[in-house]
Amino acid sequence: MYMRPILFFIVLWLGWVPFTLAQPGVSPVKPAGSGESYSIEAARLWPGGDFSLTGNGITIYQWEAFDGSGSHPDTADAQLAGRVDTANTLDGFSSHATEMARIMIGQTGDSTQGVAYNARIRSYSLTDYAQNLNTALLSGMELSNHSFGFNAGWVGTFWYGLEEIDSTEDYNFGRYAYWDSLMDALCYQYPYFVSVQSAGNSRGLLVSGAHQLYRSVNGSTSSYQVVNSSAVRQTNGGADGFDCMPSGCLGKNRLIVGAVQPLAQGWQDTSGVLIQARSSFGPVDDGRIKPDLVAGGAQTSQASAAVSGLLALLKEHYQNLNGRQPLSSTLRGTLIHTAEEAGTARGPDYKHGWGLVNGLAAARQLSNADHLHPTYEDTLRDGDTAVYYFYADTNELKASLCWTDPPGTPVPFAHDPAVLDNSKQMLVNDLDLRLEQLSNNQVYQPYVLDKARPAQGAFQGDNAVDNVEQIDRDMAKKGWHKLTITHKGKLEGGKQVYSLLISGARAALYYDGAKWTPHAPNAHTEHMDVYISENSVVSLSGGLKANQFTIGRGAKVTLN
Repeated sequence: MYMRPILFFIVLWLGWVPFTLAQPGVSPVKPAGSGESYSIEAARLWPGGDFSLTGNGITIYQWEAFDGSGSHPDTADAQLAGRVDTANTLDGFSSHATEMARIMIGQTGDSTQGVAYNARIRSYSLTDYAQNLNTALLSGMELSNHSFGFNAGWVGTFWYGLEEIDSTEDYNFGRYAYWDSLMDALCYQYPYFVSVQSAGNSRGLLVSGAHQLYRSVNGSTSSYQVVNSSAVRQTNGGADGFDCMPSGCLGKNRLIVGAVQPLAQGWQDTSGVLIQARSSFGPVDDGRIKPDLVAGGAQTSQASAAVSGLLALLKEHYQNLNGRQPLSSTLRGTLIHTAEEAGTARGPDYKHGWGLVNGLAAARQLSNADHLHPTYEDTLRDGDTAVYYFYADTNELKASLCWTDPPGTPVPFAHDPAVLDNSKQMLVNDLDLRLEQLSNNQVYQPYVLDKARPAQGAFQGDNAVDNVEQIDRDMAKKGWHKLTITHKGKLEGGKQVYSLLISGARAALYYDGAKWTPHAPNAHTEHMDVYISENSVVSLSGGLKANQFTIGRGAKVTLN
């Protein structure tokens, strides 16, 4: 008799180990960063490229499972050069942990080096996982990598669904559950903490014939026995491959990363972005977009490790620019905002999320050297509306809103078919992004997806499920735009911190006849545009600076 398993599993390259912790999806070790760094344009951030970032001063916290190999990423590893601290070794580490560490921080002195080759790693095994997460956060953890998966569907010759809920489909796929809520709560409590999770390699797995599964003992929801069966079950992801991301990989506030085949030259066009055969697809049961992004890697473990290394570079870059840490929502939002198109239709999809990670574009967004890529960190209070004005000066205008949402409340577990694909909304604070073109008052809404038609492309609508909203439109001509952020219902906690990213437009100062938004022009706003609305009367101080002035018909402006 067994307690129902809710933790992790491990799949070895040639088989499986039952009742263990984590599924990294181990692949043969190859030189760290050989494909991963170039796929996400990370190498362009190194010295000799567009920037001089190495991850210096940044620590990545690594959470890994034991796979029976007995090895671990210790300080004796030549590529890791004494830059790994093993914080918890109660159940050992793995050769997979070593490979992930090499991708993140390996240092070989040539083009195969890890993404953030001067960063450090603090490595944990999965014993006392929740307790050690709290301990690490209290000690200052701000970036973590989780290249492991969770039991769901077919794993070897074991089926992890429950016949009491559905006899063919595993309810764990797409279900926001305990670990998702816990991780969202930790991210919400620590708003500078960025957590990267692999999406899993479940898609397309199937066993025909004899297999094992758990069956409830006398209707219990806590005690189960292992039984043999030859019943027909569904392929992980079904016929179309969607809805095969397991519980534990579905947190709102984390970056969940899928895998595409490595791109030696980086992104060239959408035809070169080829999803890996086992990389798991969304949607989440409530319709949310997962994975968030894709990156190059043999499996999602390698892809997520590369993104973790890239985030170390971007944290270093942000600190160099601003002298402080970025919000998690800023880093997550930046990678989503600058991702390259990876699907067959414009916008996000349930296979690739928001697209292929592009580290170079992300670093340039944070730099805003051309003043056409402003980034804001701000707070929306209950009942308020945030307003921004922009002068679009390029052929494309994109705005992305990202926030760290309070944890959702999972659907209670029961032996009930209603648990399967339950559409209960897990978004707590529902912010709304809208863009208005001032020349004709046309309003644009963000991207949304339809979980009932998961292969369909994104369309404009009211996104009520994701804590990322994005508006992306081609520009027929340059012009003024108004962007508003509002919210539905009551905001939990009375407020919501958010990050807003813009590309293709300069930040602007707007006078509506009564007040300035966000403030009056001054000697330090030379890179901003100024708009004075029609029939306004305004007095400006001499010596002010601005990129350009637009004065509405009938307005009167005096200088003093």
